[in-house]
Amino acid sequence: MAETINERLSSQRYQFVRLIDVFVLAPTMVYASTFKSLPDYIRLILLVSGIATLVFNGINYVDIKKEKNG
Repeated sequence: MAETINERLSSQRYQFVRLIDVFVLAPTMVYASTFKSLPDYIRLILLVSGIATLVFNGINYVDIKKEKNG
């Protein structure tokens, strides 16, 4: 039987990727947004994307963890 998209996205591998997004990618993007040598619009994009990545993946991680634990 083929794995459904929901099963695949809630797998342990994808949960690990979400943690990397929350603890590595998002903070790196927010930190990069502080570089004064970058144009303001790039800094804004990095800041908004970093915060969105943190919130989106953090919420999804917690929701899936709750669902698996019953």
